[in-house]
Amino acid sequence: MRASSDMPSSRGRRRVSRRLRVALAVIAAALVIVALSLRGIAGFYTDYLWFDSLGYASVWRGVLVAQLVLSLVFVAAMFVLLWLNLFIADKLAPSFRPPGPEEEFVRRYHETVGPRSGLVRIAVAGLFALFWGAGAGSRWQDWILFRNRVDF
Repeated sequence: MRASSDMPSSRGRRRVSRRLRVALAVIAAALVIVALSLRGIAGFYTDYLWFDSLGYASVWRGVLVAQLVLSLVFVAAMFVLLWLNLFIADKLAPSFRPPGPEEEFVRRYHETVGPRSGLVRIAVAGLFALFWGAGAGSRWQDWILFRNRVDF
């Protein structure tokens, strides 16, 4: 066994801090997301250029605003409904459960999630609200036709 004074020093090696590794991972993930969405970004910009060259940039902006507003309204509404349902279900749940085969799973769940149950409710409601809002945003054509209806 070597003496501690005989061991190589760590001064020569650079130690990467945990914060730096997390930052590098986030930057790498962002670059991957941007690289994967370049085709969509190019199509988005091409549509704008085409509408602008025809003098209909306001139509393009109207479609974009309709998509965004529909998505945001439905995401917000669904988030509130889901979060409220999860909150009420948590308050109405019995504190005592009769013994059963799933009791061990429920106990481990409460030990793990118990202190963070509010965050779990927010995450679950947010995730499902995003899915629902994206679906509602894709119905922008129906919304624009409804808003600009005319008698015939």
